[in-house]
Amino acid sequence: MLVLDAAPAPSQPVPPFVAEADRPVVLVVDDDADTRRRIASTLAGAGWSVRQAADGEQARLLAREHVPELILLNLALPGVSGLEVLRTLKRWTDQPTRVVVVSFYAGLMRLPDLRLADGVVQKPFAAADLLAEVARVSPAASMP
Repeated sequence: MLVLDAAPAPSQPVPPFVAEADRPVVLVVDDDADTRRRIASTLAGAGWSVRQAADGEQARLLAREHVPELILLNLALPGVSGLEVLRTLKRWTDQPTRVVVVSFYAGLMRLPDLRLADGVVQKPFAAADLLAEVARVSPAASMP
């Protein structure tokens, strides 16, 4: 007779399932694929539905298509700069979106145009620091 062991009880409670369509949307914009994946993984683990863009033009298109609650934006992008993307996003009065700049150049945030950003994370960063800034800037960060 074959006897199957019962599955061990989980050490942590299993979080409730949240459908992709019910998660807040975040757009991660960075030309470095490793950084983009790291940020995306961190935010997906925190309950976000993540979209990704590798350049400024793609960022503007995806921002219009997906209407994200939050955009994490690198400043140093090929083609259309992150600064130009930030200016464009903040001109969209029909689609207010919070923007967190994630950049080595975060120290420049005193410049007038960069003050348009709702938050800033200095590269390199710890995942906990990224999540803390996202929670500070976006009410959706506290959603399941």
